[in-house]
Amino acid sequence: MLGISTTCGPRIGVTMDSMRGHVKVLRHHIPYNDHEKIPPVSVNAIDALIDTCSSLHVPPSLDRIVSLKQKIYQVRKRIDEVNRQQYTSLNKLSRSIDQVFPDNVEDLIPPELFQDHACKQALDLAVFEYLTRTGEKTIANKFLKCSEILPHRAEEVAFQTLQDLTNDLKIGRLDRIRKWVMAHHDELEMQQSSLGYMLHRHEFLRLALGRDIPLETSDLHFNIASSTNVSMAFNFGRHHFRPYFSTSLAQIQQLFSLLLFIPRIPLDNQGLRGNEYPNEEAILTRIPDRYRDLINMCDDEEANMLNLFQRDYCAVSNIPLFDPLEISVSVGADVALPRLVKARKVMQQQGHEWSQADELPIEIPIPQGLNYHSTFICPVSKEVATEENPPMRQPCGHVVCLEALQQIGQARKRIKCPYCPAESKLSDACRMYF
Repeated sequence: MLGISTTCGPRIGVTMDSMRGHVKVLRHHIPYNDHEKIPPVSVNAIDALIDTCSSLHVPPSLDRIVSLKQKIYQVRKRIDEVNRQQYTSLNKLSRSIDQVFPDNVEDLIPPELFQDHACKQALDLAVFEYLTRTGEKTIANKFLKCSEILPHRAEEVAFQTLQDLTNDLKIGRLDRIRKWVMAHHDELEMQQSSLGYMLHRHEFLRLALGRDIPLETSDLHFNIASSTNVSMAFNFGRHHFRPYFSTSLAQIQQLFSLLLFIPRIPLDNQGLRGNEYPNEEAILTRIPDRYRDLINMCDDEEANMLNLFQRDYCAVSNIPLFDPLEISVSVGADVALPRLVKARKVMQQQGHEWSQADELPIEIPIPQGLNYHSTFICPVSKEVATEENPPMRQPCGHVVCLEALQQIGQARKRIKCPYCPAESKLSDACRMYF
């Protein structure tokens, strides 16, 4: 469902994928131009049968009757086969729909849900942000006119920028992404992100291999018309790799050493190589084994670079990596709802009732990547952690709130963990962030 990242989001909708597959098979078995037409295979067979019957102006001979019987049997067999395939596909599709959309789930939904005006606005805002995030600007604008929400302009711009930069990365245009990385160098450094180095390394290798990529001449700081692929890569690396000497010096030295083994070819004014440039398989034969992994890295890291960029961009822009609406629908409809329906049937058979309290009758196994902990409740004081009373991790690994930890250590210099025999000082505890 995510239009930006189909490889960085959670993949939960196995049942939905199965249903889409059945729809595709059904369309294959029903090759109509519109829903009112008969399948062409049946039309051709019936036309052949009509032609045969029309030619019988005299009483038919036994051979003609046998031939006519065979053609009627062939027509019936073809129609039966088409119908069998259609009904088989329809039955599979029907079962998939029943799995995705179970019947009678009204009693599983609290009746007061989204009755409040603020809740309705929150839902509308989630739908609008999903449409904006997936690039459906036209639909999002029409939805905005029909609703009463006031979208966050900053987030809307952030989603649009993410969409534009992601499209640039997919087609190999790295200029705007590198500018974004340089503009947010401090934030990325705090996250210990390798995105900047990965982008520059990727473009360095593409320049060295002479691949046709669009570049801004002013960004290269030299004249393309008098350059070769090797000199372009050398000047590009000399200008952009310096900030990464402290973390990636050994590989940067390998990248520059690689240039000694790559054939040089002059480039035209647009930075494009000539037709006489050898293919990459021929280049690999000239390169020592220790450098060949760098060549393969140029192709293998594109998907990783896209995922890393989207994650870092969302972190810097303070927007969620995965769309909240899609996660909620996927977990609710595909994970939780089938189990709740089954639990309800079991409870009804045993004569129990679900009171719709603030807890579920069964545990719902959520995928590890979708376990979010927005709050922490101290297991000692049973209080919700706050900025003034944050969760503190002891050296043994157990976490309690700061005030509870201080109360435990009031009467003694060393604090005994309330859950294990380990002892430590208050200063040994470190704050936890969820």
